[in-house]
Amino acid sequence: MERDDGIIQRLSHLAEELASPAVVSVYLFGSVSEKRSHRESDVDVGLLLSWDRCPTGRERFDRRLEWFGADPVLDR
Repeated sequence: MERDDGIIQRLSHLAEELASPAVVSVYLFGSVSEKRSHRESDVDVGLLLSWDRCPTGRERFDRRLEWFGADPVLDR
């Protein structure tokens, strides 16, 4: 299995875990999706959320934190 195939397979599992009425689509783009990545490539993942389920920017932000476990540090 090539590196990109392994990444795509792991992202498929992630998409299944994110299955929720709030998620309209999870998509892969960039060099990995085009199978032209290299050792230092990042993985570009898009997540389209439903405006009905997450109408405000704050709700969408909170949902992403919940799903991806991010702990942002905000500078003032």
